Amino acid sequence: MTAHAYDEERENCLDAGMNDLITKPVEPYVLFSKLASYLAVAPESSNSPSQQMDGSRQPTISGHRRGLDIETGLFYVDGNRQVYLRMLEKFKTKFSDVASHISSAIAANDLAEARRLAHLLRGSAKTIGAESLFDTSAALEQALKEGKIEELQALTELLALHLEKIMADVATELAV
Repeated sequence: MTAHAYDEERENCLDAGMNDLITKPVEPYVLFSKLASYLAVAPESSNSPSQQMDGSRQPTISGHRRGLDIETGLFYVDGNRQVYLRMLEKFKTKFSDVASHISSAIAANDLAEARRLAHLLRGSAKTIGAESLFDTSAALEQALKEGKIEELQALTELLALHLEKIMADVATELAV
C-alpha cells in the first residue's frame, strides 16, 4: 500500500519486486479483492458502505452537503460514522490553510512544495467525499508537475473556493 500514486512511483514499486500495488484512498472492496487473489479466498460480494459487518458499525447516512458526498466518505471507512467524523476533524485541522500555503509556495517558486501540498489535499479530499476539491487538487498537481505556470493562479483560486465550501460542509457535519 502506498500514497504514491504517480505512474513512475507505481513502476518503481513493481520493479522493486512488489506483487501488486494499492494506492490511497483505499477502497475496501479493492483491497479485499486483491488480498483474496493472493490468498485464494473469495471476497465478500457486497461493496456497500452500509453493510453491517459487526455490531460496532453505526447506521450510515446518505446525502450531500454543498460539496461533500457523505456516502462516499463513509464508503472509505466501511460505513463507520465515528471514524468518518474523526477523518473530517483531521481534515479540518490539517487543511484549513492549505490554499494559502500552496499560493505562498508558488509565489516563492517552490513548485515542488506546492505540488506536495496539492497531492496531500487531493488524497484526503477523495477520502472524505469531496469530489470537486479532489478534481481541482488533481488539476493543480498536474499543472505543477507539467510546469504550466499560466494555469496556476486560476487553479489556486478555484481550489480556495472549493476548499471554503468543503470546510463549511465539514463544520456542519461535525456540528450534527
